Amino acid sequence: MRKKFAALLVLAASAAGVWATRVMDTAASSAASSSEPPTISVAQAQQIALVRASSAGDATPQISTSAQTLGETSTPMHAPPDAALGEPSTPTYLVTMRGSFVMTDAHLPKGAAAPTGNTMQVVMTRAGFVLGIHLGNE
Repeated sequence: MRKKFAALLVLAASAAGVWATRVMDTAASSAASSSEPPTISVAQAQQIALVRASSAGDATPQISTSAQTLGETSTPMHAPPDAALGEPSTPTYLVTMRGSFVMTDAHLPKGAAAPTGNTMQVVMTRAGFVLGIHLGNE
């Protein structure tokens, strides 16, 4: 009985490996056929930012700006001049929201208070990958 079960596990693992390889090959060939990386819309960028705002305690912030920029121009407020996120030619989205935010999931030293702010900026690639989140008070 154990041998039959082991053979079934091997067969299932092989089938899963073949399926995963086919899925990856399909994704790679579709990506190779398109010279442009996937791009999300401004509305989708705002939705990603709203998810981040919700995780920081404000599910209904006011979106004040949403912009398509290049990496060198998407520096968060109050950041040092050399703190641009992404490479200088990386197309990014910058979404600025106003609300009441507490970053309880921030990595902090033990006993440190969670960062808070009334303004949150989310910088992401045009593919939707979040490069950085900044909280501030304005």
